[in-house]
Amino acid sequence: MQQQRVAQQQRERARRQQQQPQPQPQPQQQQQQQQQQQQQQQQQQQQQPQENPQQQQQPQQQVAGKQAPPSSSASPKLVPMPIRLSLPTGSVGAAPAAKPTPSVASPAVSAAPVKPATAKPDAGPVPGQPKPSPVAKPVAAPALSQPKPSPAAKPAAPAAKVPGGSPKPPAAAGKAPAAAAKQPASSAKPKPEAKPLKSPGPPPAPRPPAPKAAPAAQRDASAQRRAWWGEAFDLDQYQPPAEVDAGRLVITIEPSEATSKAIPESFLGTSHEWGALEDLGSDPDGAAAFSNIFRALGRSPVLRIGGHSQEVLAAAPSERAWRALAGFKQSVGARFIIGLPLAERESVAMSKRMMQDAARWLGDAVIAFELGNEPDMWLRRTGGWDGATWQRGFGAYVKYFHATADKLAECGARSAADSIAAISNTAFGDGINEADRDAFERERADTLKAQQEYLLAAMGAAPSGSGHLRRRLAAAANGTIPLLGDGSSSSSSSSSSRRLQQAGQKPLFMGPAWHNVYLTPESLALQGRVAKDCGYMHSLSVHYYCWKCAEAIRQRGAGIGGLLDEGEMQAAAAQMGRLVAAAEKEGLPLRISEANSISGGGMKWYSESYGAALWTADFAFEAARAGVSGVNMHWGIGGTATGGGPAYTGVQTNYLSSGRPYPSVHAPWYGYLLFSHATQGDGAARFVKATRDAGRSSCGAAIKVFALKGGDVPSMGQVGRSLRLVVINKDEEKACNVTLSAAGAWGDGKAVWLLPGAKGLMSKVGVTFRAQHYEGTLDGVIAGTALMQPVAPVNVAGVDRGSGGGGGAGVRTEYTLGRLAPGRAVVVTALAA
Repeated sequence: MQQQRVAQQQRERARRQQQQPQPQPQPQQQQQQQQQQQQQQQQQQQQQPQENPQQQQQPQQQVAGKQAPPSSSASPKLVPMPIRLSLPTGSVGAAPAAKPTPSVASPAVSAAPVKPATAKPDAGPVPGQPKPSPVAKPVAAPALSQPKPSPAAKPAAPAAKVPGGSPKPPAAAGKAPAAAAKQPASSAKPKPEAKPLKSPGPPPAPRPPAPKAAPAAQRDASAQRRAWWGEAFDLDQYQPPAEVDAGRLVITIEPSEATSKAIPESFLGTSHEWGALEDLGSDPDGAAAFSNIFRALGRSPVLRIGGHSQEVLAAAPSERAWRALAGFKQSVGARFIIGLPLAERESVAMSKRMMQDAARWLGDAVIAFELGNEPDMWLRRTGGWDGATWQRGFGAYVKYFHATADKLAECGARSAADSIAAISNTAFGDGINEADRDAFERERADTLKAQQEYLLAAMGAAPSGSGHLRRRLAAAANGTIPLLGDGSSSSSSSSSSRRLQQAGQKPLFMGPAWHNVYLTPESLALQGRVAKDCGYMHSLSVHYYCWKCAEAIRQRGAGIGGLLDEGEMQAAAAQMGRLVAAAEKEGLPLRISEANSISGGGMKWYSESYGAALWTADFAFEAARAGVSGVNMHWGIGGTATGGGPAYTGVQTNYLSSGRPYPSVHAPWYGYLLFSHATQGDGAARFVKATRDAGRSSCGAAIKVFALKGGDVPSMGQVGRSLRLVVINKDEEKACNVTLSAAGAWGDGKAVWLLPGAKGLMSKVGVTFRAQHYEGTLDGVIAGTALMQPVAPVNVAGVDRGSGGGGGAGVRTEYTLGRLAPGRAVVVTALAA
């Protein structure tokens, strides 16, 4: 009976279908339909008697362009498909894939950046495409109360592509919340939105709606999500953790108690491999655009040119490279640290030629020559040449460094030889034993090799052979480069000294350019103490990359929290303080001449994220507070015409189809802007005492506060003594209510905000500073109208604020920031009342 009913149902269904008008199938459709019929018959023959036959009476049928919903209880294997449907090849017998419905995606999906097709951070514009107009950034002034967004936000339009391959978040219809705070997964009604700030000029467009909170199950698996890194991480699927309240933080500030030296306005600079800026020497438009970038760092920014490339140079840098640097000297008053080779035995001739070229092109804009790069990472390990013999050990390196410097600087009657001879080859170092260093080297051997080949290719050098061999070949092919070698002499050997003296600059050197800050203070002091009477040492230098942060992400699945770990930041800050003290005892400053989040070009997703912007600002503040004279953030090769660049690059060099280079600003750059804004002015800003009120504070150490006092704040139109209060929330999910209590009478505050995109700390796009952005720009000029938020002070002592002029016993001024959401940063500036 069961089989008879099935046969009757099939005959009845076939009769109804024959009565409907059928389209003429194409040959390919006929073949697919036949295969479909065969599969349907096999499914019917395999049907079990106990199954309900009524389930088969609800197939998916398409009548007059409408699709009937399938039964919720029907088994997919038993649902016969209509034979007139044209299925795609390879999908015979399966339900056709549903087409995506436009304008119904959640805001989190529609506003998310397009997932890149390759590992390159920036693919560049489509060849032949005309120069786009800068796209207006959807921004709104953040309310101090940081209201949470409504979950019923209207869907956003699909993301639009902008130059550089970075999608631009669309503007949402209607009002959007001020800050992209996460909405907790609960049924509670959201808080009412704060009234938007008034600002001069046309009102800003609303920010894109914040994504909905992740389901509870997804939040429970957040640890596993955050463990993704590299190719396994999917930014499109990532959702920031739901926001939770961590309580309150009260900071007491004593502006009259300075805790640091004055911070130079050009404290934060950049670092570039040789060849990275070369293309800008022959392109005025590209050079002008990058001049706008460097100008944002303050007057006379310091550019360090060197790195691994200075040790593998086959010939002296080209005229185009020097012309590009000279252009930045002219346009923005840039000053330079020039990296010279040291690792190879015959490096003196190359260094002398580079010093001559520097004197010719840059003159007194050269503040120092950094002799050698990361000697502890040389292939032969730490050591130095003694004639034709390589001697291992830190002491041997110090001997070799000063012997080379003595030849370049020509100390004169009092040679460094006497001081050098007394050094033991095995003196000090950084305390890392050889077994651990061997293991570390093995782990990064492939990375270093790939990086070297990449640099050599970018510089047009031969990809094989030692630097020593490449220099011999280059010297033989270029008669203008003298091959003096160690110990050789020449009648023109003093030309570098004479040229630099004529330019008003004595040849001064930096070193050791150690690859981490954990060099022992005794070793650093020895580096500065040797041949002090010669006076050729300008400063001592070390580098810093958070390799423990990389370990936390790769091995422990710490995610972006591993990069922003406060314990590691405090350990580095303490060590920087010890090195500063050791250098100052020798009468020399300490500079971090190369630094960034993670070495080897950075880590994909993490080093190029908004979280890296907070790391950059935090590190710069900590280094300045420790007494470091300056920091140069390394951009590596910057970018190539074939596309891509290091993940940690603040501003990548991209190329239009015409070949013109232009600056493509990435998320970490916004951290540079935050630091520069807080330290701007006449160079008199210095840190003052700021302590956490433990009795009234419950927020954790991830809420960072830096208090500074200085002079004018030009970008805010504030003239006079100023108080600059910086608050950074590095936490992934905890918000905090912040109150800043400063001694003395201070006037109205002006706040500027650094805000992430829709992906929170992992955002690559949608980042804004002062409600401005660089997305869609080609000229290096930030787009949008700058917004400043007034912060009304409260005089807690009840004394007239105008009577103290920033002083007065018992007078305190409080600024309440309200709820500071995760990943937000703010700078409040105020003048003495």
